[in-house]
Parts: sequence; structure tokens; C-alpha cells
Amino acid sequence: MLDAGSRILLKDGAIVRLTPKAFDTLLVLVQHKGQLVDKEQLLKDVWPDSYVEEGSLSRNIHELRKVLGDHSSEPRYIETIPKRGYRFVAPLKVPAPEESQVAAEPELPVAAPGPRPSTVDKAQKRWKQVALVLGVLLGLLTVRRSRFRVIATGIMRSM
Repeated sequence: MLDAGSRILLKDGAIVRLTPKAFDTLLVLVQHKGQLVDKEQLLKDVWPDSYVEEGSLSRNIHELRKVLGDHSSEPRYIETIPKRGYRFVAPLKVPAPEESQVAAEPELPVAAPGPRPSTVDKAQKRWKQVALVLGVLLGLLTVRRSRFRVIATGIMRSM
């Protein structure tokens, strides 16, 4: 079961550990179920504010296939369209709100996607982290400068 809101993938009732970008890749493919999602679009959707090479996307697809038990030669979940992109091919089942069972293979139930953090929120968080690091560095430089003055003043007085 894929729960987009909680960002959890369950397989046979157990949580499957995925990197955040692999989960995002799966989510984009599932949202476009049965449709070709070209590599450029996947890169844009999964890494919206970054430039990454196709190899990163290939690693995510490889990770997804590994955890889903899928193979490119006989795809049950992710079909590769050579030199173009990927297609999610497994049947989807959207569970009713009262349904709590995980569906049997090869169906992959999908919960409704939750809100995705905006890039503005991510940028604000990064700036806060940068400001914190700069503040700490400035504090360290100020302390070291003060110590230097104390040492230099002591040397000058002893002369």
C-alpha cells in the first residue's frame, strides 16, 4: 500500500524503506499510472530546484524495482520505455476509508496524496540553517579575536 500523505510504502504489511527521492519517483509514476512519464518530466518533478543527471533517476528506479521485486525484462510495476522514460503498469486499487487491509500482489493500493512541502518552505528552512551556521562561525571568530587581543596585550606589556 502506498500512503502518499504519510509517505509510507507497505509491502506484505511491512514498511518498505525508501530514500525520499525514490519515494517521490514512485509517487510521480503512480500519479500518472499507465502513462509514459518521460525522463525530463520525472527529473523536473522529483528535483524541482536542482540540476541532476539521469543517473540519479536510474538509481531511484533500480531501488524501486529492488524493493518491489520487479524486473525490467518482465515488469510488473515499472516499465522502461527505452530512451524516453517510464510507465507504472500495475493495477491500482484506491482503498475505501474504512478499508484497512493491504491488498494482495500485484495490486498496489494508493492513498490520496497529502500536501507536498512547497519549495518556499524548503528555501526558508535552508536560509535559517545557513544563518545559524554563519552565526556560530561569527561567534567563534569573535571569541578567537578577543583571545588574540588578550594574548597580544600581555606580550606587549611584558616587553
